[in-house]
Amino acid sequence: MSDVGAGGTLDLAADAALAGTLAALRARGEGDLVVSAPRPDLVAARHHVAAVGAVGGWSDLDRRYAMLRHRTVLDAAAHGTQRLGVHDPARLVIETVRSCAGVIVTGAAPLSSRRPSALRERATVAAVANRFDVPVVLVGQSVEPVVHRADEALLTPLLARAAAVGAVDDATLALAAAHGALDDRLVRTVEPWPRHVALGVGAASVRGTSGDLSQDHAALPQRPGPPDDDGRLAFASHDVMSHGVMPPDVFLPHGRRPRDGDGPVVLALLSGAARPGDPDATTDATWAATLVGLAALHGVPVLVVPTRERPPGSAPTRAQRRVARVCAVADDARVRSASARDLDVLTDVAAHAALVVGDGYEAALVAGRARAPWLGLVDDPLHAARVRGTAAHLGLTDYLLGPESRWTSEVSTAAAELRDRAPEVRAHLARVGAPTRDDDAWWDAAVGRLAHGRPLSRALGLSPVPSLPSPGTWARPATLLLAAAERHEQVRTAHAWQLDEIEHGARVAARGVDVAARSGVAARSGSARSGSARSGSARSGSASGTSARRSASAEDAGADRTAAPTPVAGPSSESPRPLAAWRALWRRVPPGSGSTAPRPATR
Repeated sequence: MSDVGAGGTLDLAADAALAGTLAALRARGEGDLVVSAPRPDLVAARHHVAAVGAVGGWSDLDRRYAMLRHRTVLDAAAHGTQRLGVHDPARLVIETVRSCAGVIVTGAAPLSSRRPSALRERATVAAVANRFDVPVVLVGQSVEPVVHRADEALLTPLLARAAAVGAVDDATLALAAAHGALDDRLVRTVEPWPRHVALGVGAASVRGTSGDLSQDHAALPQRPGPPDDDGRLAFASHDVMSHGVMPPDVFLPHGRRPRDGDGPVVLALLSGAARPGDPDATTDATWAATLVGLAALHGVPVLVVPTRERPPGSAPTRAQRRVARVCAVADDARVRSASARDLDVLTDVAAHAALVVGDGYEAALVAGRARAPWLGLVDDPLHAARVRGTAAHLGLTDYLLGPESRWTSEVSTAAAELRDRAPEVRAHLARVGAPTRDDDAWWDAAVGRLAHGRPLSRALGLSPVPSLPSPGTWARPATLLLAAAERHEQVRTAHAWQLDEIEHGARVAARGVDVAARSGVAARSGSARSGSARSGSARSGSASGTSARRSASAEDAGADRTAAPTPVAGPSSESPRPLAAWRALWRRVPPGSGSTAPRPATR
């Protein structure tokens, strides 16, 4: 399972995770592979593997509908896929899982209640696999610290029934154990990114020319045509605006490597994540000021790359909009937007970079591959646990800062310290390297678990990585500040969910009272009509008994024939009015108009 193509986006992390997983499986002789992803056509074209669609049909806003979809798919797995629609993609997913020897769940999206589509997709496919007794292994998983009560019904079976769970951070290990995952199946692993696998599919159609990154963009001549084949990084002109977002200033084409003449840069990777409640303008302004400061500190241009992109002509992703706004707010020729869809090219750019900075774990992984100094600036505190886990693999946890640090001098202090310690940091990252031995042991155990049911060894897991602590006094307060922001965001999120449940309950109760009141009024009206009808029948019978006497007088007969109709009884003054009726009455009858209707105590 993969997240490639979710939301119509090309996610650098999801694509890299799938490439690394496929490479590890193929290296162990597993060649008969099928990938389930939202965009199977994209997976087949980029990774040369058979692919089917995802179950899909999830709504991030309606948990009741999501549970209904989950139960419907499981019912189809148990009693036949004919219960689903003819064109429902879940039919093919069910048949594929039924014929598989094992299911590996990989991807970049965390198991989250705030954006629960990934959680629901993985939990549903895993439940289908469990029904067919197909083992499930989770690779490179991360769980957000706060889980909604309604989503625990999906998360707990997913973790408790998994044959093995590879978690990328300590917080996920603790949460997985709390949700039923067995200790002998939990392993601390790294993100399943590839070691030497190119991910690109070719250069996009971009207007621009090639030029030196150290030159000023405004001084470069502009001409139409694709990037030159001279190995230089290409600039694109700002002459077309698509969906309100300018095209990138710099295009990092597939298959082309930067040359020494391109000069060093500061590489910034932005995912577009932000703390809920923070205005985009505030986050954009702080990032713009930070990047302008980094450009001035290092004296080199800053390339700002979104980690999620959509193809040209489509609506931009949140990351693309963030990059465009940050560059516009910065209003500095040294801060340039860029586009990169090739992990190897991005790694080579990072290898020439003076600093790699970003708001997610993607920047830390790229910096680790390139052996480049890294500075983490998370915007969403609930993402900090995953970034901290990746930083721990590099031994650079002191250089992870929270959103509040952007309002202090800690960012500039940390950046200056990394600039001065750049040779030491690169030497440290070269010593630490990638945990290839531990990673190989994990993949051997995971494949053995799927193929032969062998138990996992307790010796699995990552060896401790020596840390490179900061010599400055700013690091400890910054770490404590980020931890406080994480705790505050967890409490705030839980309280927001509780308020949503209370408001939903109040709305349901108000609708119930309204419906009950209307039903009571209708029942009493029906009883009154029945009583009136019976009275009319009695009067009719009496009139027929004295028809001889009435027929003697034409006036009396005429009077009987023109008798007044029976009135329709309405609700009594003591009957309760529906809430909607009282609100309508309040709007219709002004105060002091002489109405005898009781006025509500408050509006």
